[in-house]
Amino acid sequence: MMNLITLLSVLTLISSIVCDNYVVSLDATTSAPHKVIPVMEYHEIEHKIKNVAMNIDKFIDIIVDTIRMGGKGIDPIGLPDVTETFSDKILFVYVDGQFLMRNGKLHNVKSISRHGNATLRYDNLKLYVTSAFIFKRLDFDYDFIGQIVSVGPQGYLYGDCNRLVIETVFVYDVFHNKLSLNKTSITDEVPVDVQVKISVIIDWLANPIINWLSNLYESKILFEIQRAVERVIKDNLPLSTLSLKEK
Repeated sequence: MMNLITLLSVLTLISSIVCDNYVVSLDATTSAPHKVIPVMEYHEIEHKIKNVAMNIDKFIDIIVDTIRMGGKGIDPIGLPDVTETFSDKILFVYVDGQFLMRNGKLHNVKSISRHGNATLRYDNLKLYVTSAFIFKRLDFDYDFIGQIVSVGPQGYLYGDCNRLVIETVFVYDVFHNKLSLNKTSITDEVPVDVQVKISVIIDWLANPIINWLSNLYESKILFEIQRAVERVIKDNLPLSTLSLKEK
């Protein structure tokens, strides 16, 4: 029933004016003319739209299965190196320093699943497909080296987040039968657990650094995870909707 309702909703948005052997496609919201299309091409496009609408959840599942089976650049995914500056007042003294976070990795991307049903919006020969993915558990880790008060602390940072939902918008160009990822977003920020292990340094300096790094990455790591997941989805998109059997 869900697919049928989705299909009917999409088809109602495909407004057109037939003029002899041509069809003028209209904007779904303003009814402004967009493109003049030969009738034969229009019927072919209409057929593609029906096919995509009836199979869209299967299409999203193809992406999920590709990632689970170990597609391009999966498990672990490299995270970018990041340089962070440290500044804090410790025992009435302001302390400054710098840390290089390196060799970052994101693990368990294969825990991906489709989250709910995809929705469609049609406009100017393009289908906008909104779908969400949920990750049961993601783990991450970084090495770091630092320079602070003439001391070079080293260590590693690691953590996890559970049941992270990332919403995606794909654009399917009906005329050219081409799919692309338009954008991603985190719909609900989940708690991130961050732990820091650091080499033995001056006792009074260790805890402030650990707390600072932990708090910093609790707020920043979700952004890096989103960017990494976006790269993986882009790299593992099917070449076109022709990978689906047409009904």
